[in-house]
Amino acid sequence: MDRLLAWTTGDVPPPLILWFNTPYEIGMDWALITLVLSFAMLEYSINVFSRGLKPLQEKIPFLQLEQFNEYFKRLYFRQLFLLVAVGGISIIGTYYAVNSLMVFQDTVPEIKDFFANTLTTRVFWIASISYLFLTIGLLHCLFFLTLDQPVFAMYAVLGGLIVNFTIGFICSRIIAFDYATIGLLAGSIAFAILSGFMARTFFKKLDYFYYSAF
Repeated sequence: MDRLLAWTTGDVPPPLILWFNTPYEIGMDWALITLVLSFAMLEYSINVFSRGLKPLQEKIPFLQLEQFNEYFKRLYFRQLFLLVAVGGISIIGTYYAVNSLMVFQDTVPEIKDFFANTLTTRVFWIASISYLFLTIGLLHCLFFLTLDQPVFAMYAVLGGLIVNFTIGFICSRIIAFDYATIGLLAGSIAFAILSGFMARTFFKKLDYFYYSAF
């Protein structure tokens, strides 16, 4: 969404309907690297969640189902903490790893061009933080989808997209085209918060959702 908004505007009216800005695109692509470890963490978290459902359900008596829900609430917060930690480390590691290439900018023209525009670094930071919130929302949605509750995920995604478009459109038209990333940040935060509220209900009644999924 944010890229589409950025492609359709600019400091001067673009000559075509869609117009790529290289420093902006490089910053966005640079931020994508931060998702590699975060996506691996998402896979791990859902695997831990899925593997623990049946064994615990078989151990806990029917009259103590609240223990079942409480166990997975704690598991959720552990996985959320790990995801945020891995995401934060990934952002910092990616930033410094790419910046270490600056030693070659005098001999490699492409590297010099990469760091020539401060817009690239600004876009990287906004986009990478946005992606961190995005992965938090994805973690919630993966929990929902594991137990066949796509409606929770659908409402959270829809809310995030609306916020992304609205804020991104306003910022990219009033401030500057690269501020379409503010829409991405706002949409990702909205996605994480909305899905988080739904996750609260989900884990509070996890025994019911687990039963109804099969």
